[in-house]
Amino acid sequence: MSRYCLIAILALAQTGCWFRRAQAPPPPTVSPRPFPIPAKTEQKPEPILTPPAIEAEGDDPLQIPLQEMPEIDAPAPRRRNAAKKKPAAPQVQPAPEPATVPRLGEILSPEIRANYERDFTAHVARAQDVILQASGRTLDSNQEQSVERIQSFLSQAATLREGGDLSNAVEIARRASVLAEDLARTFR
Repeated sequence: MSRYCLIAILALAQTGCWFRRAQAPPPPTVSPRPFPIPAKTEQKPEPILTPPAIEAEGDDPLQIPLQEMPEIDAPAPRRRNAAKKKPAAPQVQPAPEPATVPRLGEILSPEIRANYERDFTAHVARAQDVILQASGRTLDSNQEQSVERIQSFLSQAATLREGGDLSNAVEIARRASVLAEDLARTFR
């Protein structure tokens, strides 16, 4: 019995069924689906261009004369907006300008306008007094810059007042007055 067992073991070892790993069965073959064949469309045959015959005048190939190329019928370019033509702009007669241009501004009651006028003149007077005091003194660079700012504020306030913007004119004049008071403190 041992002989038969030994023969069976050797036979199995040669086939490799004991020593091999188990393999998965091969995947099933799938036949590819046929792709639909597109219908043939009619195409214009392209013109065949034949080069013109070149006659050499000598042995030198660089001395071959150039000849004109044959003309090819190219399709005309399409225009996208050919159907959308813009109509000619109508000529407009210029409108006559009005004789007086209305001014935009605040509508103030007489009492408020009088208060603004009084405040404006008071702020401007204080700022101008300090500028007069500064004109008789030797000023350092900071003081000179302050005088220039005060004068700039005063000119802006006057422009705003003439333009009818009294509330902003008073505010700018007040700023000039505050700057002037700060400058006057440096004189003491």
